[in-house]
Amino acid sequence: MKVLLKVATVLTFASSAMAGQCSNHNKGAHKVDCVSKSEITQHGDDFCAAHWEDVSGSWSNFADSSGHTANIGMIGSFSSKAACKSAYAEIVDSCYNGWDGGGWSAYGTLLHINFCKWGSDDKQEL
Repeated sequence: MKVLLKVATVLTFASSAMAGQCSNHNKGAHKVDCVSKSEITQHGDDFCAAHWEDVSGSWSNFADSSGHTANIGMIGSFSSKAACKSAYAEIVDSCYNGWDGGGWSAYGTLLHINFCKWGSDDKQEL
């Protein structure tokens, strides 16, 4: 029984450690034209209510009150709306300060949030 508990503990820490990853744009200035942290955080409830069960993937935009736009993409589905909200909050809490976006990937589900505007020049160079 103790061995099983140790294995479960290791797997829990491993899945948490691999779940989140922050990112910056490939080129150019970072943290330009980003949505407000409080507004993108609040949007998590609406996004997860509408998309937590989507299997085929979704890509949506969120515009804050200043007119800045975030992009949110998801592939796979979450086991529950609460699981979606937890992953969404983890990305915002872990990545907003100092990063342009972040992703969460576990259990066959990928969620990615870009907090800041992607310039058209960056897209052409990919």
